[in-house]
Amino acid sequence: MVIASKLLWSILCIHVFWFYFFITGTLVRVKSSPARPGHAKARGRNHMAELVITSTTGMAITGFVLLLLGFVGLLHYGAVLVWLALEALLFKILRGSSTLFFC
Repeated sequence: MVIASKLLWSILCIHVFWFYFFITGTLVRVKSSPARPGHAKARGRNHMAELVITSTTGMAITGFVLLLLGFVGLLHYGAVLVWLALEALLFKILRGSSTLFFC
C-alpha cells in the first residue's frame, strides 16, 4: 500500500510540474497562424510536437530563472514565490489576458 501511495503522489507531482512548465512555455510560444486563402497546407499540425516543444520551453525558462536566482544567492521559497508573481504579471502584460487561472 505504501508503494501505491508513493507512486500516486509521484505521478501527481509530475503532472503538476508538467502543467506548470507547459503554462510557462506558452508565455513565449506564438500561436500558429492559419493558412492563407489560396495556399494549400503541406502538412497538418503536429499537436504532440507542439505540446513537447512548449513544455520544454517552459522547463528551459524555469531552469534559467533558477540558475540566475542561485547565482545571486536568492534560491529560497520567497524568491520562487516572487518569480511566480512576476510570471503572472508577465502573462497579464504580454498576453493581454491571463493564462493562469487564479489571476
